[in-house]
Amino acid sequence: MTIMSPFSLRRSEMRRENGFTLIELLVVVAIISLLVSILQPSLQKAKYLARCAVCLSNIRGQSIAQMTYAADGSAGRFPSRTPLGSTDYVRTPIQPDYPNGDESGPWYTMKKQGDDIDTGLMICPLTVQFADSLWGYFKDTTWHSGMYGSWDTECAYIISVYMWFAGYAPQIDSFADNEPLWPSRLSECTGQTAFITHTICYYNSSDTFDDWSHQGAGRLYSSGGPVWNDLKDLVASPDQAVGYADGHVEVHEIDKVKYRATSKNYWTIDYYY
Repeated sequence: MTIMSPFSLRRSEMRRENGFTLIELLVVVAIISLLVSILQPSLQKAKYLARCAVCLSNIRGQSIAQMTYAADGSAGRFPSRTPLGSTDYVRTPIQPDYPNGDESGPWYTMKKQGDDIDTGLMICPLTVQFADSLWGYFKDTTWHSGMYGSWDTECAYIISVYMWFAGYAPQIDSFADNEPLWPSRLSECTGQTAFITHTICYYNSSDTFDDWSHQGAGRLYSSGGPVWNDLKDLVASPDQAVGYADGHVEVHEIDKVKYRATSKNYWTIDYYY
């Protein structure tokens, strides 16, 4: 028979007092899990707002680049926009019969300002994950036999998730009622004139819908016409960032986004913001 000394019993009791039982550990884990579940929506919202702020800053930077171009030796005019492209084609092939075809779109605008231009301005942190996985928008990549490419390539067609409206008004067939015409020169810029936004548009000729907005759905296909009763039934984004021609940027809730214009020069495209 083993007899434990009083000192041994005291040490054993102290060890039990300083440790945790399994029940206590499970209770702590449950409390931590509950706190995480409560805080997670707030953390996700804060992360979304931080990335949205980067996007708004990018839109301002793109606006400044275009306005700087127009103010420096271009008689206040924005770059030419070839009729072959849509508003998300930031560079399209040079057309010999098109005036100033060598200055075709926003790509030329920013490249002309030097190698120190941060082409990261063309990358929205809220679209980069899904857009890059589908199209390779933000890497040094090409697709469709090298005809289409991302920002830092020399491809004939360079595409962005942003729509650039400056200089594109001549390609527009109709604007919605009371929608100001997109500017072709600095003197036409106002706080009501849309300048840059994310791509939300419907291609009537191919029956496709592009939603490259914040947390957008990408490219959607339908048959027999648009597949939505209300735009918010189709667009996955909760909002749409819109830069105006006086330099300020607004965030439109998705239920405020609506049809604004239609181009019919090459494709029939409806634009929304």
